[in-house]
Amino acid sequence: MVGNSNHSIPMITKIRSAAIVVCLSAFAASALLGAAKADDHTRYYQVEHPRYGNIGTYAYSIDKSDGEVRTEAQLRVAITVMGFVIYRQDADQVEVFRNDTLVSFQSVTTTNGQQALTYGIAKAGRFQVTTASGVSSAPAHVLPSDPWLLKRVGTGVVVSTKSGLIEDVEVTGGETEIVLLDVGPVSTRHFHVRAGTQINKWEVWLDQYGSPVKFRSLEDGTPIDFILSSTTVPTSDLFGLAGGPVRQNE
Repeated sequence: MVGNSNHSIPMITKIRSAAIVVCLSAFAASALLGAAKADDHTRYYQVEHPRYGNIGTYAYSIDKSDGEVRTEAQLRVAITVMGFVIYRQDADQVEVFRNDTLVSFQSVTTTNGQQALTYGIAKAGRFQVTTASGVSSAPAHVLPSDPWLLKRVGTGVVVSTKSGLIEDVEVTGGETEIVLLDVGPVSTRHFHVRAGTQINKWEVWLDQYGSPVKFRSLEDGTPIDFILSSTTVPTSDLFGLAGGPVRQNE
């Protein structure tokens, strides 16, 4: 996708550790669920690296039927240096919610040809998570690490849909901030997420409907941004445009 002969091969290590560990699990939100907004729609994002520019795409769709909310997400990321793809990651996940509670998820992530499968299911008053490393158990109120689930500040528990890691998070902020898209300035609420000892490990900018216009993962000091590029949200619901590009060109 993006290539530059001025970047040396030793940069590959930094890229892998700081940049492309951005996958479907990269954005722990809040365990204070007001489940993903149930209006059926799909949103598309460009993945931006501060040095390599546009390195991929991310799509997130929501479908409501028979009392359940089903979400699907796809990540496609690649970095090319001197004509060679030095890193590639494809990830696909499905989540199912019932009564604002996560009942199951499964995620398949392929990184440089190596595939990893993670899945979880509500069982016996807990949430059971299975990975290649084994089985772990989370509280029944655990949430997947999605920016869509952020609703208010507070603490909670999330599970990484890539690694299966279960961890506590704290959400702060909510201040008003303007994000520029192609349609112009969009008013958002800016939230900050701490995981473990990392302040601002993740950041999320939510529009007035509670959906991310932008979200960010900070990896070893490198911010990876996901910026809304287009959406299938109806005209009456978002920005005054239907399905067209919404991103501010930079």
